[in-house]
Amino acid sequence: MAADQLFRLIKSLSKNEKVYIKRNSAFHTFKGQKNKYIKLFDALEKMNVYKEEVLLECFADDAFINTLPAARNYLFNVILRNLEAYHHSVRGEIRSCLNQAEILYEKGLKEQCEKIIEKALVLARKYELYDEMYILQTWILNLASLGSRLKTHEAALQAMEEELRHTLDCLTTKTRDDIEFKIIGSRCQFLGQARSTADVVDLENRVSVLEKNKVAEKGPFAVAFMHYQKLTLLYHSLNKPMKELVYRKKKIELLQSNPQMLEVPPYLILYTTELERTFSLELALGYYDQLQESFETLYKQCTQNRTYKKLMQLSLYLLIFRTCMQIGQFEEALKQVNNINDRFNDIDLGDILEIRKKQFLLDCAIIYLVLKNQKAALRCLDELLNTPAGHLNSDLYYFAQILQLLVYFEKGDIELLLYRTRSTYRTLSRNNKLYRVEKLLLDFLRKENEAGWDKKQEKEAFSRLKKSLDDLFKAHPEEKKLLSYFDLPGWVDSKIEKRPLSEILHDRYKRLFESKSGKKLLEYLALGA
Repeated sequence: MAADQLFRLIKSLSKNEKVYIKRNSAFHTFKGQKNKYIKLFDALEKMNVYKEEVLLECFADDAFINTLPAARNYLFNVILRNLEAYHHSVRGEIRSCLNQAEILYEKGLKEQCEKIIEKALVLARKYELYDEMYILQTWILNLASLGSRLKTHEAALQAMEEELRHTLDCLTTKTRDDIEFKIIGSRCQFLGQARSTADVVDLENRVSVLEKNKVAEKGPFAVAFMHYQKLTLLYHSLNKPMKELVYRKKKIELLQSNPQMLEVPPYLILYTTELERTFSLELALGYYDQLQESFETLYKQCTQNRTYKKLMQLSLYLLIFRTCMQIGQFEEALKQVNNINDRFNDIDLGDILEIRKKQFLLDCAIIYLVLKNQKAALRCLDELLNTPAGHLNSDLYYFAQILQLLVYFEKGDIELLLYRTRSTYRTLSRNNKLYRVEKLLLDFLRKENEAGWDKKQEKEAFSRLKKSLDDLFKAHPEEKKLLSYFDLPGWVDSKIEKRPLSEILHDRYKRLFESKSGKKLLEYLALGA
């Protein structure tokens, strides 16, 4: 085990989890004493950043230091066992039943063994856990004894066989769907939005096949949900927000009609994510009459769930942050930065949350750029670009380099701007990411600044850029996909009109601010803050 893995596990623990672990450890010590493993726990808990030399210094005068690697492994397993006991989960309950059934079987208590297996099977069916169902049904088959009536017994065995085959078919379908979803997810997440003809054709073909599969929609919950998941991802990558919104709402409806699934962590977290993304899409598409219901549902979900409190709070803070940013309330968005950073620091990030953190860094850089805090913008971008490209959505990584050039432009560092423009041009070209809008923007920055930027000609220069962008987006609408990261036309308009971008966006969302739902939304944002 890597030395920092125990540290990361301890830092991910909640206050209540730590209390539970320490209370259980006290059962194995004399009154008032603390065992060596808890001393190791405390030493790691006090660290903000893992440092091996600090840990060695803590136990320098203790023979315990000679067994430190073994102690780490032991403590890691102790924590896991305690967390297993502390956290209730459906799968955990089923596996506990299996363990109990095995013990009872070995003790010859076959009747009690069957009852426990049946109890576990009811749970597995309720939550469509086909892998667990298959194991439990195999147990039932093995426990079946020869009946006094051969025909009755044969009929029972045949019924068991049919049930096993059905479960196996469902498990095979689910496995196939999971693999296909991971392939699509990998393509959409790490290759970015489809902008080349080949990518668009490939994804359109995948969509066509899935749209024709009406059987999946009418299938079991897991099959229908995964069907919608795949279509949502594909439409997002194809930048078709109206279609994406349709399938996000279908997922929400499916989860709400199967409330038992919200007791299972993956679906609970996905439900919150879908509510968050649905709200953002409704705002972007101008469906203002639907915003109130979406926000109320999300707010209720995030504030009432205690099991995943930090994760729920993060979702709510990110939604408020992105909404304020989207409608031009940049100062209000910045008020959420500390809350969001605290939640990111409190949660041990998986791949998806890690990508969301990088998206958050990019958004912060954009806000600082708009508010003319170039130093803070560059700090966010440096942190983002120090992440290996393979660990990010590639669109995010390469657009961050474009945004960095805009920061240099706003800063007035023309020499560095020209140098980095040439470097970025080569990087994007080498990685097949030099699309039309990127090339247009890089050419603009290079040509207009080669002889030094002329402030007197700024309006004319940006007017030419605006016309070029309008013509490009009209001829190649797929190039608008870059705008999902940054409102480039709005930024250009702010330069032409010599007005802050916040005012440009306020005018764009004027209908929202004047509507009843818009005023209610502003109240909600203030409440959420």
